[in-house]
Amino acid sequence: MTKTLDAKKDRTTAFWSTEEIESNAEQALAFEDRDLVDPRWNSILQELLTYFDYKDDWDGMDAASATPEVVSAAIQIALTLRDALHPAPDAVDMGCNGTIIFETASSANNPFPVTTLEVLSPTQAELYSGGRLIQKLMIAN
Repeated sequence: MTKTLDAKKDRTTAFWSTEEIESNAEQALAFEDRDLVDPRWNSILQELLTYFDYKDDWDGMDAASATPEVVSAAIQIALTLRDALHPAPDAVDMGCNGTIIFETASSANNPFPVTTLEVLSPTQAELYSGGRLIQKLMIAN
């Protein structure tokens, strides 16, 4: 199975098991830098791929499923962060209103409050820290 975000020639490609994920971001990592990538990105990207199959009422309580465009935007964000060698979030979840939420909790290694990035639409996201809105973001396609 292949999931693609675009068909441009210059793109970053991730291979996870039998899945291929592509984005239009420029290649950010040299081959020798691949071992610097947080290995948790594999499970985050696998989880995001499952969201393409969700239907409305996926939780049995009338939750809306994310549109394929929102899922694609979340994958684009994940690939961009991964290729920038950003640590993977602790969790990714689908919100009951069809958004996709990346969350990083505080820990001994990360003394910052819980940080949440919520993908609202194919072009909009919001960044929260400690439950407070920090910044509204535009997602470039």
